[in-house]
Amino acid sequence: MSPSDPPKAQRRPSATRARGSLPIVCQQCGATFLVDHHRASTAKYCSRNCAGTARRAPEEPCPTCGKPVRLAPSDPDRQFCSVKCRNAGRRVTKACQTCETPMSLKLSEARKRLFCSRKCMQTAWGCAFCSRIRPTERRNLDHCSERCALLHRLEREGDESGEQRAICGRCQRILPADAFHKERKNRSGLSNKCKDCARDQYQRSKHRFRERRYIYKAAEGGKMIPFTEEERAARFSMWGGRCWKCGIAEATEEDHVKPISKAGWHCLANLRPVCHACNSSKQGRWPLEGDWLRANFKHPDPRPGSDAEERRPREPRVDFTCPVCGKTKNIRACEARNRKTCSQECGNTIRTLPLVTLTCAHCKDPFDVHHSTKDTRRFCSHRCFTSSRRGVRQRQPDPGQPTLW
Repeated sequence: MSPSDPPKAQRRPSATRARGSLPIVCQQCGATFLVDHHRASTAKYCSRNCAGTARRAPEEPCPTCGKPVRLAPSDPDRQFCSVKCRNAGRRVTKACQTCETPMSLKLSEARKRLFCSRKCMQTAWGCAFCSRIRPTERRNLDHCSERCALLHRLEREGDESGEQRAICGRCQRILPADAFHKERKNRSGLSNKCKDCARDQYQRSKHRFRERRYIYKAAEGGKMIPFTEEERAARFSMWGGRCWKCGIAEATEEDHVKPISKAGWHCLANLRPVCHACNSSKQGRWPLEGDWLRANFKHPDPRPGSDAEERRPREPRVDFTCPVCGKTKNIRACEARNRKTCSQECGNTIRTLPLVTLTCAHCKDPFDVHHSTKDTRRFCSHRCFTSSRRGVRQRQPDPGQPTLW
């Protein structure tokens, strides 16, 4: 306040004060109160209590517990008195699709939840083989994947037939164990591909294996000129499909005139057909000397298809029955003469069989022999065998009984 200003008692009243106060009726309690002239257009309530009461909504009962709830203007959608009542009022009852047990769920859960427990969901959507939950696109099927369907079918067919079966990893067929090659590193003891698929894969990629082997064995200075199978067949047709050395038919192996281990080239001009025996005998000979300079001599072990005059006839195949498992296989006669079991497993089984008790034909004493020799043993020792032979020489021998001990 500057010194030139008049004192407070000498000031003139403002225009608002000169107008005076106006009576206003409270909109909440109906009482009349006086307000200044400048507040007459905005004043509605006589006190703060009336103003606060007017701003509150009317009390309504809680839908869950029935307690009165006064709603605030900022939350006009409020219906419950507490969070507990709200959660209880917003739950619905729904039945499980598997066991039909009633479930009390929230509204947000009721739209998605169909089962009361993991066990019920496993029963409805579980895979029939591995019990995993099937994906959405396979809910109408019995298995979670095609692999499980094949394994389940393999297990079912194996139980019905009682024989070992396997799945080919290439053609996805379920075949008996005879249609696969043996492979010890696998748990089942069988190859991952059947014989047909393995043979087809070899026929389509055998030239790659040959080229890889030639690159590995090639000496310094050797070259490789690529060619097709048609060109190779046309080249070998010059020999009529026979070995250039012995003349035997069906010579499918190829021989390098100059071996690649001696810097020979892998090309058509350096190839000629040869049989397996001649190819193994020649190996890496270079330069050729002696008999290797002559061709078409008599093969020491001729086979069907050879031009040799004297040919050893091939023995027909015979049926061999395993004494352990009873399976019958059609094998070569030379192999059947020395074979005792069909597989190594049966051979191990026959070794674990108990000993057989026989009676000596000379001294009449009992003795134990192995199961595999029970049909040929007649004597308990070599002494009884020799003593029996001395007695047999004095009388006529019996041709129906073997004399081996």
